[in-house]
Amino acid sequence: MEMTEIKGDIPCPAPIKKYFQGRIFDSSCSREARVYYSEGQGLFIKTAPAETLLKECVLTDYMHKKGFAPEVVDYVTDGGRDWAVTRQLAGFDLTKEKYLSRPEWLAERLGEVLSMLHSLSYSDCPIQNRLEGYIECARDGYAKRRFDPSYSRIPLTSMDGAYRLVEENARYLERNALIHGDPCLPNILFVGDVLSGFIDLGGCGVADRHIDLFWAEWTLEFNLGTGAYRDRLFDAYG
Repeated sequence: MEMTEIKGDIPCPAPIKKYFQGRIFDSSCSREARVYYSEGQGLFIKTAPAETLLKECVLTDYMHKKGFAPEVVDYVTDGGRDWAVTRQLAGFDLTKEKYLSRPEWLAERLGEVLSMLHSLSYSDCPIQNRLEGYIECARDGYAKRRFDPSYSRIPLTSMDGAYRLVEENARYLERNALIHGDPCLPNILFVGDVLSGFIDLGGCGVADRHIDLFWAEWTLEFNLGTGAYRDRLFDAYG
């Protein structure tokens, strides 16, 4: 992830101020949320609209206890904003050139990582039906006339056609795995050639494994500029 140093104070609730020590960097990559890195303590401080980060904190803590996510240090909601503080996870995300320059290795590791994740027990997961949320999100998007065919892996020419596809096929989706929800390359960290863990776990929970596989294929093509490695990804997944 890219970081830009920030000069001056960042407006935040009093309980959060103590985490901004030393040099502060902006590492945001979303319009909805801001993410700051506090070099003095090795902490990431994320802020987003109220009631949007609590679930992410709960799931990050859950995955931390499994050994695959950073420690959650604090969560504060104040003045219409949520604030979440997590420790820095060791390693580098998979968008680094040293990983992108090895596309075969990258595709295989991504498939293996997801296979491992989907094999974990999820009986104690705090979100047991994430699938329902994905379907409701599609219905809400249709009601609000939001449609972006660029993400689809099959040709879609109309919003109505896309919505029919959802309604006709949603029954085939299963709650069969613990998923990340957004397993794109910036959200997976490695130390050398070994998995360190996951970040941005707001979409984590029990849902259909194909949701992760969809995003894994998408992120490979987006970051490598080619779909040539999809078969290697799926072969490694098994």
